[in-house]
Amino acid sequence: RIDAFALASGGAEPVQAYVEQLPEDLQADAARLLGDVDPLRWVARATPSRLLIQDGRDDEVVPRPALERLAAAASEPKEVRWYPAGHALDLAAVRERMEWLASELGARGTVPGALLGPE
Repeated sequence: RIDAFALASGGAEPVQAYVEQLPEDLQADAARLLGDVDPLRWVARATPSRLLIQDGRDDEVVPRPALERLAAAASEPKEVRWYPAGHALDLAAVRERMEWLASELGARGTVPGALLGPE
C-alpha cells in the first residue's frame, strides 16, 4: 500500500453529472464504467494513506466547486492547502509538496535529477 499521496489541482464532479448528459440508452453503461474510475470514490478510500491536497485559488482549468468536492471527499488523514496560484500552482507549492512527501516517506537527501519546481 502507498503511504502518502500528494494531489495537485485535482477536482471532480459526481459521476451522475456526466451520465445525465448522455443519451438515455448509454447512461447505464456509462455509470458502470465511470464508477470504476470515479476520483470521488477512490479518494474517499485512501485511508490509511496520508494525503496532501494542493489547489490554486485562481485555477483557470478546474472549477472551484470541483476542487472543493475532491478535497471534501478525501479520507483522513489529509491536509488541504490553497495557494495564490492558477492550475499549474507555483514554485512554493512544488517545494512544499516535495518537503511533505520527503517527511511523510522518511526520505533523506536529494534525488539526482529530480525536478524541484517548474522550469
